[in-house]
Amino acid sequence: MDDDADATDVNAQIPPDKTPEELLSIAQARVDGEVATLLALSASDLARRLLATAGSETVSFGALVYFIQLASAQASATDGTMPAVSLPTPNEMIDVLLERIKGLNEQWVRSFLALASKSLRTNREPTRDDLLQQLKLILLERIVVKHREKWQLFFRRSLFYAQRDAAHAFLRSQYGSGFTPAPPGSLDRILAQLPAETHDMKDELWIRRIDLMRCFQRLTEKQQVVIIKRYWDGLSFTRIADEQSEAENTGKKVGEDAMRKRHDKAIEALRLCCEERNEP
Repeated sequence: MDDDADATDVNAQIPPDKTPEELLSIAQARVDGEVATLLALSASDLARRLLATAGSETVSFGALVYFIQLASAQASATDGTMPAVSLPTPNEMIDVLLERIKGLNEQWVRSFLALASKSLRTNREPTRDDLLQQLKLILLERIVVKHREKWQLFFRRSLFYAQRDAAHAFLRSQYGSGFTPAPPGSLDRILAQLPAETHDMKDELWIRRIDLMRCFQRLTEKQQVVIIKRYWDGLSFTRIADEQSEAENTGKKVGEDAMRKRHDKAIEALRLCCEERNEP
């Protein structure tokens, strides 16, 4: 199973005219079908498939989550009412899951650290290991402890939100009241500045947000700062100009018009980047 084409990704290879109910039914059927096939294997073959980290032996993320939750439920059951299926331990399978999403998590860590260094008014920097440990705790809570079924059907989307929440939780623990995450809608306000044809509007909003953040990394540092202050902090161009005059410390006052031009160039760069990402 190719991790980039997760069989339980509800958006993968499905006609765009499906209703949400139909999409949910298709995703559930995929998980159920794969789980039934895996349960028909011998205990040793099932364990080999579940513990595979690469190649054709790997199962889908949705199926792996299903068996992590099943193993956790079996370990917790003490009344003998749950039929036993011989499985690797939840911890073993969580380690496999983390290994398989290592690349996705490394991309997230790099993007987060780049953003944090520009948007936080602090000299303390989070480390890669701190962030990954926070994410692992959230995965354990949501997959193993709370048994949230949406991880079986919408793994990539659930991982995206878990990464966001891990970043927020880590920063709050480190910086306390000095950290304020981007208000809900910050990215959407930037998207609203871009023409509709910039994006494939069949993509879900969360996909367009991820594309936008990836394009954000390609802006210059000064462009990133004006976008953050305008859309994260909600500052006026006059206020941004005043703050940047002090921060850049060149001896010259940065004017409001200069900030508007810098902002407009950043928005144009985002538009071109997003259009490039959506070319066939």
